[in-house]
Amino acid sequence: MRELNKDNFEIKFLNFKETNFDSPGLKVLYESSDDSGTIVLSTYTQEDNQKKKKNIIAGDFNIKVYQLIKTWKKKYNLDSDICDGVIWNLKIELKDNTIYKFS
Repeated sequence: MRELNKDNFEIKFLNFKETNFDSPGLKVLYESSDDSGTIVLSTYTQEDNQKKKKNIIAGDFNIKVYQLIKTWKKKYNLDSDICDGVIWNLKIELKDNTIYKFS
């Protein structure tokens, strides 16, 4: 997997999933086309008509996501088992088809 590079960090698709012991879980989907993108926020229990959709400027979103994840490890491993914590996964596909996965 390539190292993150701010110069080519143009997100085509982003998929974030978070589950928790006592919540319905959160899903964030993002797709871009040209200079704009659409973000869809939902829980695992929401119907399509309940999902929150927002159009955003792709360049601004790219910068914010890059700044957020640039120091993240690809995977976080703990020394012990946790049975009631948050589990999350993030998959980002760039316009040049580079894929980054974090969990």
